[in-house]
Amino acid sequence: MNHFQRAVIFFALTFVLVARAAESPRVVIAQAILTENAATKRDLIASLAGQGDEIIPELLAAWRSDAIFLYTNDSGVVPVQLVGD
Repeated sequence: MNHFQRAVIFFALTFVLVARAAESPRVVIAQAILTENAATKRDLIASLAGQGDEIIPELLAAWRSDAIFLYTNDSGVVPVQLVGD
């Protein structure tokens, strides 16, 4: 493997890691809710560890208490949380 190939692989992996880190906790939790695979669900939730966003415990508590619902529209299924009056 030459230096160019190594550089391409390095930048591709870096891009994937940065893109994953850039996802908001809301997006990660939504993905965890929608996935059927238990291992993927576990990995997504574990990826939130160490993040200080205050919404994380709120959304996880809502998910545990069945306060997040799945809304189906023409473009697919979307997790929603009903709040307020």
